[in-house]
Amino acid sequence: ENVETGVELLREEIRKAHDEGFTEEEVRDAVSYKLGAFPRQNETAEQKTSLLCDIGWFDLGLDYVARRAELYGAVTKVQVDEAARRYLDPARLIEVVAGTQESPK
Repeated sequence: ENVETGVELLREEIRKAHDEGFTEEEVRDAVSYKLGAFPRQNETAEQKTSLLCDIGWFDLGLDYVARRAELYGAVTKVQVDEAARRYLDPARLIEVVAGTQESPK
């Protein structure tokens, strides 16, 4: 029951993001979170190595770390809404639920 409720809530949020987009506040909060979480997401050697791999794989440039605040700060609500409409298509959603399945009662 909890899994079904959770999946339904996720479906609704994806539909809402696709159809209605986001508020300016949501975009601002997301950018703020990404910028604030960056130091904590790059503390270990494994995390730093992963960052370097991403920089190389996505051709972000050796100055990416220095430019990232400027790059994230330049993201607009219009861009985020367009990305949501393009990539969050509820009609093409594939759901995967992992974990142990309860035995039928």
